[in-house]
Amino acid sequence: IMKKAKQAYCTFWVVRHGESEWNRLGLIQGQLDSFLTSEGIKQAKKLREIFKETVFDSVYASDLGRALKTAEIIASVKKLPVKKSHLLREKHFGKFQGQEAEKVNAELKKAFALAEKLTKKERFRFKLHPEIESDEAMMNRFFKFLRKVVKKHLGQKVLLLTHGAMMRAFLIHLGFAEYHELVPGSISNAGYFVATSDGLSFILKEVVGINKKLK
Repeated sequence: IMKKAKQAYCTFWVVRHGESEWNRLGLIQGQLDSFLTSEGIKQAKKLREIFKETVFDSVYASDLGRALKTAEIIASVKKLPVKKSHLLREKHFGKFQGQEAEKVNAELKKAFALAEKLTKKERFRFKLHPEIESDEAMMNRFFKFLRKVVKKHLGQKVLLLTHGAMMRAFLIHLGFAEYHELVPGSISNAGYFVATSDGLSFILKEVVGINKKLK
């Protein structure tokens, strides 16, 4: 009797970059960029230590410097090249990029209040402002990237360096949390999660440095 072939999965680690200068200053980065702080470099080195025993087959990063630098620090000991992708970029915040988060939150107060009344599905499509990318648009590019990578690396381990909003939207989409449980700032710098996929379904395995708010 022939044994049924074991389903091949890709296991991937999705990691948020280390602390950047604009993180420290409370500025909205979006797809603009700022350097890692000394604390951010320390966080990346700590991740390098945490992942020391994990044999990654490939490393991918958002092409924004803060994610790329974090990836390079982690991958340096593994002698793996870091492949860049614009699909892993942070959410686009339009004209609000470079502004103080507090001011932006005050300006978008009505939009946030409206968003809270929406169903999960409606909120996924909702744009807080015409210039701000919706979670749906952001997830479309993330899944486009993920499906390609998973297919290419079935049976392998992959490291992905990305950003907070991207990770939040993915975890909410996966059913790990609701919007009110995973607010901006829930994902620590250098926080990460581990998931497996066959290219169609995604299974969450581990979550580190991600603070779910329970009401």
